Amino acid sequence: MAGGLKKSNIKKKSQRAELMAEEKRIEQEKEQAKKDAAIRKKKNYNKNAIDTMFPLYGLIGAFLSVLFNQIGIFSLVALVLGFLGMKRNADKKDKFYYIAIADIVVGLITAVLFVLFITGVIHQ
Repeated sequence: MAGGLKKSNIKKKSQRAELMAEEKRIEQEKEQAKKDAAIRKKKNYNKNAIDTMFPLYGLIGAFLSVLFNQIGIFSLVALVLGFLGMKRNADKKDKFYYIAIADIVVGLITAVLFVLFITGVIHQ
């Protein structure tokens, strides 16, 4: 029974074949790295787009609160979106962070004016 087994006929790869396989593997790794970088860039872009929208929408709310001070909801919208934008952009301290601070300031001023208008301290 011991004589019934055959030896396998596996030959060692040539050096050229090994080099080609190694080059192919490196090329595949580079392509995968490019794909991963593109995915990371897309995720960062989406996150940055969301981070910039809060202060800009807050700015619209602040502008509307100045125009329509009799409706106090716009100053509340400017305050909420300003605080959200400030929180989301606190680590960057870019222009959107300062727009969020402007939203908060304008929202506070118009909220105080709204309260003074409702209580009758200020007349039209």
